Amino acid sequence: MARSRLVIVYGIQAGIFASLASIFGKLALNESEIVSTCIEASNYLTLNSEVLCYKLSPLLRVVSTVLIFTCNSLMWLFYTKSLSTSSTTAAAVAINTAANFLFTGFAGAFLFKETLTWKWFIGTMLMLLGVLCINRSITISSSSSPVLEKDLKLKAS
Repeated sequence: MARSRLVIVYGIQAGIFASLASIFGKLALNESEIVSTCIEASNYLTLNSEVLCYKLSPLLRVVSTVLIFTCNSLMWLFYTKSLSTSSTTAAAVAINTAANFLFTGFAGAFLFKETLTWKWFIGTMLMLLGVLCINRSITISSSSSPVLEKDLKLKAS
């Protein structure tokens, strides 16, 4: 896989794990959120066990706390891989931030019934456009870099 694609893959993975850490943080620190999420999941699975969700909420909060640290560790793993494979930190940071923002927004809408306004969508489109511009300019500048051309000439001789 090409280096530029690895930067994108690792950056997206880092953003998703960062978003998951914040989702588990919301569940771990807010008992009403974890109970309502459990109730909704049990209704989806046709278990209808509201009482069980209230009884399980302390355990679910502990599990969510463990998952915060697990997801943060995985986020840092993929973020450092993204930084190490990228020719510049700007691309890795932009991809990670965009993936985190997108995944957090959609997860909030689907899991917690948060509303996404038209301003959010416009901001998201502008952010994605910025990420594309950053990655495009990095690709263009790295392919026509005088340093790389000089290195290639030295290797050829």
